[in-house]
Amino acid sequence: MTALVADAVTFLVSAVCLKRIRMIEPERAPDEERAPLRRQIIEGLRFVGRDRYLRPMVTWGAAINMALMGYQAVQVVFLVRTVGLNPAMVGLLLTSGSTGGIVGALVAKRVSRRFGTGRGLLLLQVATAPFALLLPMTTPGPGLLLFAMGAFLVGIGISVANVVVGSFRQTYCPPHMLGRVVATAMMINHSTIPLGSLLGGVLGDALGYRSAMWIMTGVVALSWLILAASPMRHQPARSPANARAGARPRHELKERGARQAIQLHSLPRRSEKGCYAGAATAGWVRWSPRCGYWCG
Repeated sequence: MTALVADAVTFLVSAVCLKRIRMIEPERAPDEERAPLRRQIIEGLRFVGRDRYLRPMVTWGAAINMALMGYQAVQVVFLVRTVGLNPAMVGLLLTSGSTGGIVGALVAKRVSRRFGTGRGLLLLQVATAPFALLLPMTTPGPGLLLFAMGAFLVGIGISVANVVVGSFRQTYCPPHMLGRVVATAMMINHSTIPLGSLLGGVLGDALGYRSAMWIMTGVVALSWLILAASPMRHQPARSPANARAGARPRHELKERGARQAIQLHSLPRRSEKGCYAGAATAGWVRWSPRCGYWCG
């Protein structure tokens, strides 16, 4: 009961922190018409589905969420019934994953600065996701360190991914499409969470808890292949170091050197939606592998 109360208090603290954010939202122009909800949903799905960076990110997010929830659905039962731990030790082991999340949040900026957001995301998943296979190898005694180490490293990878993907979307997406892209990504990614929990429980009943852990952590360990099959393996999606050197995201492009970088919101629109992807397709802008931005 005490643990549940403490958990509820953390949600209250979170709500207070969110309330203290002092952010003034820009007012909508009087003559600006709001598109119907159905059209906004379709535009968000189309934008994500056609973009070669957002599409693999969302696909990876859906797969990793399903796998994570799959093994988390049975990990407590696995630790208690199969490994034979008491509740205190179970709680201590689960803390290792949260600790990894904190460490990941602290190093996310350095990873993005060193490798770029896209490549950094891929490299971190290659380096951390396979350690999920340590979890089903847990045994009593010294074997508990396998669970602690695996949960810690997976926590780092997931935390860095959350920071990198969120910051990438805000920089990469056109301002007027950002809300639709985020909503689309969250809908797809979160829709696999209950599926993963159900799958993990079914596998645990049918095959045993350790077998279920092996299957679901195996999916986690291989999930980075989705990112590896995308353009991220060739170039960073965004590099903050380049940003400090003078590069700008699409909606902040300035005149530079002998040629003029085009500000995308002023471009002739290919369609009434006026999305930036259309501008790139029409040849108005190009992707620069050197700086990791769209240039005119």
